[in-house]
Amino acid sequence: MRHLTLEAKLSKQSDMDRISLMQHILMETPIVACTCLGVSTNLLFSYRRFSITVVDEASLVLEPVIIPAIAASDSFVLVGDHRQLTPLVCSKQA
Repeated sequence: MRHLTLEAKLSKQSDMDRISLMQHILMETPIVACTCLGVSTNLLFSYRRFSITVVDEASLVLEPVIIPAIAASDSFVLVGDHRQLTPLVCSKQA
């Protein structure tokens, strides 16, 4: 799967070519997977509007982080269990 990442596709490009290639890849890729934080912090997402955004584990995402992700699309689906506990660390070694 690593060869499908944006970083892998840009690894052999010069800095000037990287920006235009990143924009091209984002515009031409039908499905984009990323984190909500990635959408809100990456300027590339301001170049494209999505038809739908699906947010998994939405009950664990803070509103300020999720708003840019759902604002970048025409419609959105929030998936998550509102009764689910926040992540717990059970290992003392962690």
